[in-house]
Amino acid sequence: MLNDLISDGLTRIRNASMRKLETAKLLHSKVVEATLSILAAKGYVESYNVIEDGTVIVSTSKGVMSGIEASKAGVGGEVLCTVW
Repeated sequence: MLNDLISDGLTRIRNASMRKLETAKLLHSKVVEATLSILAAKGYVESYNVIEDGTVIVSTSKGVMSGIEASKAGVGGEVLCTVW
């Protein structure tokens, strides 16, 4: 598992820039999205899109369920795995 999503995202952006790629795919978190928002506002990145690619399976106090179901039920828990 990746411990530092921000440095991973910045590295992916830098590598894409060095290779003259128009897009870079980053792992999603609220912190990464907030960082991208600041980079876009300051003009360092042209734009960004958030795309939900995977299914998160979570162990909650109400049982094992998808991340979306847990969010709708208002419960948190431990992420067991991500499937994409």
